[in-house]
Amino acid sequence: MAKYSREYLTSRHMNYEDKFNDWNFHLRSYLGGNDYQNGYLLNRYTLETDEEYLKRASNTPIDNHCKNVVQIYSSFLFRVPPTRDYGSMTGDEQLQSFINDADLDGRSFDNLIREMQVNASVYGTCWAILDKPSIVTNTRAEELQQDIRPYISLYTPENVLNWKYERLANGRFYLTSLTLLEDLMGDDAIIKVWSLEDICTYRVDDFSKGYSTSKPVLLDESGIFRSRKVYPESSALVASSKRSKGSFFKVL
Repeated sequence: MAKYSREYLTSRHMNYEDKFNDWNFHLRSYLGGNDYQNGYLLNRYTLETDEEYLKRASNTPIDNHCKNVVQIYSSFLFRVPPTRDYGSMTGDEQLQSFINDADLDGRSFDNLIREMQVNASVYGTCWAILDKPSIVTNTRAEELQQDIRPYISLYTPENVLNWKYERLANGRFYLTSLTLLEDLMGDDAIIKVWSLEDICTYRVDDFSKGYSTSKPVLLDESGIFRSRKVYPESSALVASSKRSKGSFFKVL
């Protein structure tokens, strides 16, 4: 079981630091309204005071053209429901459960793919992680009864803090580690680290402050402890509307 220091859990990939302001700008532009105005994204005039700038910003009508473009493009893509050929898995009970509730939060697979497309249009990148609960059962009937199956979690790029690719002997790059911001509770954060060996979840106190005397606490899914092993079913996917430094590979 790997142990990670506070420095490792709070470090950012160099491309994360380079792209963060762009992601913030793109998101605020998509949301529009107060989110855009409060981001101070309106160009300032020379010698304009803060009071004059705020007054001009509050009086500036903003037509959310960015959101309209993304939604129109998305509506064209999903105007006709997708059709899929599942081959021998057609009618499989676990597959149907996944199609109807792909994230264990009630969203169907089609709705999840649509959300990935919207996020990829806004940010240029969207991360999707496919995982399966590490619950041991004796029979397939028990798996079906307990609905133990793969599910997808989506992450926008500002919540993917760090990542590492390594080149294999055949020249292909392979994603070997991923550090995710799962939750932010005031100054404290829940950080999850994926590696080829296991998946670890930590609580990091004073995460947003950047310093603390307390050590990270290893948790399990219920907030108590532990890491867990990575199973072959676990994988990371990158949905990208264009190739960029932070997301130029699809890892399947």
